[in-house]
Amino acid sequence: MAHSCHQGIAVSSGTAALHLILAALEIPRGDEVLIPAYGCPAVDAAVLTAGLTPVHVDIDPRSGCISPVAVASAVGPRSAAVIAVHFAGAPADLPSLDRICSRRGLALVEDACLAPGATWKGRSVGSWGVATAFSMGWRKPISVGEGGVIVTRDAILASRMRRLRCCGQDPDSGELRTASLNFRLSGWLAALALPQLRERDVHRLQRGARATELSRRLAELPSVEPLHAPDRWEGHAWGQYWLLIDGDSCPRSAEAFADLCQAAGAPVVRGWSTPNRLHPVYARDRANTWLKERDASLPPDWYETQETSVADDFAFHRACLLGSDVLRCSRERVGRIGDAIRQSL
Repeated sequence: MAHSCHQGIAVSSGTAALHLILAALEIPRGDEVLIPAYGCPAVDAAVLTAGLTPVHVDIDPRSGCISPVAVASAVGPRSAAVIAVHFAGAPADLPSLDRICSRRGLALVEDACLAPGATWKGRSVGSWGVATAFSMGWRKPISVGEGGVIVTRDAILASRMRRLRCCGQDPDSGELRTASLNFRLSGWLAALALPQLRERDVHRLQRGARATELSRRLAELPSVEPLHAPDRWEGHAWGQYWLLIDGDSCPRSAEAFADLCQAAGAPVVRGWSTPNRLHPVYARDRANTWLKERDASLPPDWYETQETSVADDFAFHRACLLGSDVLRCSRERVGRIGDAIRQSL
């Protein structure tokens, strides 16, 4: 099977995939899962619905992925797992995260929802963690509207996840072993996914070529730069293309820049405009309730008082997004988009 795993479980979404992985790991209720402080809040939802406690960790300013240095500093006595989100399709620093998790006894879970086919120096994402979540949702590199896949090398863990995706029933006997929900993927959506899976690497290389063309058009601009880590360029899946505004040299805010780009014909939008720790679910009064319910060790004002400076900078000032649709355009169209971005500065 792709991504060096022999167990695959089709599920209803990428969020469901993350939730099922955490549930199948049977982590004690209230224990902590270290997650990136910036990115899709579905990761937070998966941790919270599994009865666990999210701990937001700052990100690498070069790639947007979770920072191994910040992870090492955030590990505490109730830390149980780390979710390495491959931001925009760029592989996180998996060797460093794997060493930290092995040394500290943590489960490494990969979120590759935007990263099918991505590699770290030739080794596939999905082959490092105990299990990996992929998405086939809207605007994902492989998309059937909604859906997901889990891969793992652990047959026992896979067996648990197969029960949990089917209301907790044993897939052979039909006996209800534990309470869960229906997370199955329909046969119709699976049929739509199969041709795309066969063409995964062809499409990844096409997206990479379009990203390279965009970066060439935007080279040497003083006030905006593409987000990527150069040493991971060849292993990038290019699920998205992000731009970072340089607040010191750009005369416009990220919001104004995105508006001007759209007016010029470039579909640039603002990224997530708040770091995840400041979502309402983490507000002091609300957090106090669910932290007590799961006997968590964090104080209720913990989320409001944490410092995640890089994530905050991305959210409040710097991050803009060109979605994966742009990377499926013709080379000529991508060139026009790049020129429109240049004209907007």
